[in-house]
Amino acid sequence: FEEVFKINQKIHTGAAETQSVNLFDLPAEELRESLKYALNEAAETLPEIDFTRENYNKLFPRDRLKTPIETVKIGAHQFEKLEVKDRKNLLQVVHDVLSNPDLIINEEKESVFGDMEFSHVYAKSYVINEKTKAVQSVVVNIEDEYISISTHKRDISNVVNKIKKPDQLLFAAAKVRLLAEQHTKKKLSQSVVSPN
Repeated sequence: FEEVFKINQKIHTGAAETQSVNLFDLPAEELRESLKYALNEAAETLPEIDFTRENYNKLFPRDRLKTPIETVKIGAHQFEKLEVKDRKNLLQVVHDVLSNPDLIINEEKESVFGDMEFSHVYAKSYVINEKTKAVQSVVVNIEDEYISISTHKRDISNVVNKIKKPDQLLFAAAKVRLLAEQHTKKKLSQSVVSPN
């Protein structure tokens, strides 16, 4: 996964010298801005699949799924939760967000007991009702097993703003990295003053 964290790019600005920038060395605010842009640009059409137990079992054999960084168990009663919470249209999306995410973020939260709790937030962007949204799945570690406990729609800003430090970004899909690089390159090239 070293490739995920080492996103180097060369910036060519006419007469100015070429400079190299590591995207993840950017301040968190600039990284978030680039990722928001990338997720908006990378948004896919929401996939459709019939909401049936048979389809669920095909998507999640043995209630497990391989992700880019870990094997995730689907939490108990997720099929029923999708139905009860009127998220039937997210059946295929739950699979896609975990198996082929745009981003994986290590979220740090303070628990009610004052200690830090960590979860992995998997996210993928979609066009939903003509608006770009993220769908996120929250994965927690319980007794050394990664378990997906919820999947729901969120604003892209809500997901990306979970990044307080660049090293919280555990994974970025190639298309998202490329779009974020392009956004950063454009922004950096606009800030370079011509020596003439």
